[in-house]
Amino acid sequence: RGGSGGPDYVPALFKFEKPEIGTGLVYYDPENPPEYEIIPCNGCDEVWAEVDARADAYAAKKRHDRIMIAVAVILPSVGGIVLAILVLGLIASIYRHRSLMKEYYSGLGENNDEGDEFDGDEDYLLSESE
Repeated sequence: RGGSGGPDYVPALFKFEKPEIGTGLVYYDPENPPEYEIIPCNGCDEVWAEVDARADAYAAKKRHDRIMIAVAVILPSVGGIVLAILVLGLIASIYRHRSLMKEYYSGLGENNDEGDEFDGDEDYLLSESE
């Protein structure tokens, strides 16, 4: 197994040839590669299939982790903004309600001091009585 949280490792066997002086293999020439002997490998296809499956699982886990980190950052931020808007709206509605009530109660006091004056539509009252 790999390190904690890292990819799993699959053992593999590789062969490397050390160049000999005078063979011209000090610097690799991709157009003229040296001839390597083919070593038969029993079960290599199974190992590479396992490597591919584990690599895909690791990539899916990393993608899921990135999504979870993004959600963990974005959701609280959006929730905080929505909560702030709701609190400000509540404060504004309370302030508006208090100012309306203050106007209402201050208007009642003025009408009572002036006597029996009617603030409504007098033409409407006359048409109703006829």
